[in-house]
Amino acid sequence: MWPKFLISCSVLAVLSHSTVAEACTCDVSGSTPLAAQSAEITRPQFEPETADLDYASLRGVSLDMTISEVQQAIGRLGFLLLSPSSTDTTMEICNGQARVGLIRFDENHRVVKLELSPLYFSIGRVQLREFVDAVFDQYRVKRAQVADDVCYADVTCFRGTTLTEQFLIVRITEDVQLHVSRRMQSSLTQD
Repeated sequence: MWPKFLISCSVLAVLSHSTVAEACTCDVSGSTPLAAQSAEITRPQFEPETADLDYASLRGVSLDMTISEVQQAIGRLGFLLLSPSSTDTTMEICNGQARVGLIRFDENHRVVKLELSPLYFSIGRVQLREFVDAVFDQYRVKRAQVADDVCYADVTCFRGTTLTEQFLIVRITEDVQLHVSRRMQSSLTQD
């Protein structure tokens, strides 16, 4: 079924002079969207985790992974990894028609940033502070020494670090996103 789907997307993209992403971003027929499956779940699902990585494993995905490693990990969760551009520097994590995350790669095709929605963790209804506490506890994130709501007037932010990563949980109106990226070298020397 998937090869036919991808061929259809490619043909549609060529015919409409658009990219595959514009034609088929997170448009996967036949699967039940995660939001419908877990509308009442408020606690994040962290399994499966991988312990032998240099970076935190967020349900099997971590920084510095290759595209093929990410595809395998995402596949084990029942999600799809789709490329919205021909450069493969940004890929979407999809469950049905819902985008549950975005992965950014460097020029060597290794993960440099993860942008994940609570749906990636199987959360249908977000209790922000509970989500932040659960994520920070799970990944042993040290909270930043700034107030957690100082981003902008209408944006709530929670910042923290591990030895190798920077965590940022942002809420803009009702949209919540977890951003994980490599910790800057200058930050490493300050601790």
